[in-house]
Amino acid sequence: MNYSLDYIIPLASHTHPLAYSQYPVETIMINVKGAEHALELAQQTGATVLYPSTVEVYGNAQGDDVFTEDYTGMLNLKNARSCYPESKRVSEALCQSYMAEKGVKVKIVRLSRVFGPTMLPSDTKASSQFIQKAIAGEDIVLHLEGCSKAVLLCATLGAGVDRMLRVEQVRDMSRAVVLDALASVAIEQVCQKFDAFIADKFPDLFQTFRFSPGYGDYPIDMQKYYLTELDAPKKIGLTTNDNYLLIPTKSVTAVMGLSETEPPKRRRGCATCNLRGSCNYRQRGDHCGF
Repeated sequence: MNYSLDYIIPLASHTHPLAYSQYPVETIMINVKGAEHALELAQQTGATVLYPSTVEVYGNAQGDDVFTEDYTGMLNLKNARSCYPESKRVSEALCQSYMAEKGVKVKIVRLSRVFGPTMLPSDTKASSQFIQKAIAGEDIVLHLEGCSKAVLLCATLGAGVDRMLRVEQVRDMSRAVVLDALASVAIEQVCQKFDAFIADKFPDLFQTFRFSPGYGDYPIDMQKYYLTELDAPKKIGLTTNDNYLLIPTKSVTAVMGLSETEPPKRRRGCATCNLRGSCNYRQRGDHCGF
């Protein structure tokens, strides 16, 4: 070889969830084989491998665990979505093995998300889509104004409730209407439990109210990014139809902002109200002021 190398940086990789779901095998092989080729070349040339890993190798925290540099949380190996973080873990292990067995020089960096002009419009990460949708619409911008964190929520009562409602719609429509209203109250109570959980987990931060896809000018097709990011189809059986309506129907996706300072008080508007379909104020062209 008639040239010398100082550093080798293997950057080729799928880095967004849509690619993981469509090409999990290729995602694994690109990461592992890419690391192997870089390490072999480094052994031949004496170069240092600067290996770009990911914060996803830390996995999912257990309970109230705090992430540290040596933390390794759980990854769900029954889900092809794990192809990316698990192959990065393997690649890190390969780097450590080349250092121990063959004396190859390696530096490992665990990259997080970087937002800016190089972010691709095709990036399917929910956090990236938030930024792009925020640029396109005003409501989500105002909702998260001043917030340093955002919490995503997916909740459902499950398919059993949908089945019960369908049966009652055939048997007794008046009973079905009552049960439908009770189910709506039940899923709201689930969300309120989540609100209380977040308040306990971040006692020093103020939280906004929940804001869902379809509210105001926040596009309803954001549903799919919530479900992908939280692995909702696998974990709680929550999906959407072609019109991005949630299935099961008694379900919620939402974002809540967290801020060090109290968010400005704003009217939530009819779009966020569970009573908007039957509101007496709206029927007479008025507004409750909330």
